[in-house]
Amino acid sequence: MALNTLLIFSKATPLSVKHKPLFLFFYKNFVTFTFIFKLAL
Repeated sequence: MALNTLLIFSKATPLSVKHKPLFLFFYKNFVTFTFIFKLAL
């Protein structure tokens, strides 16, 4: 599951870099998700 999310995130990154606020928004969400995911384990 986490690997799929990482794959989707890395695919979306080149597109999101053009839209800096969007990229930061996704990055913040990704970091938060990873943090919560690690806590859940």
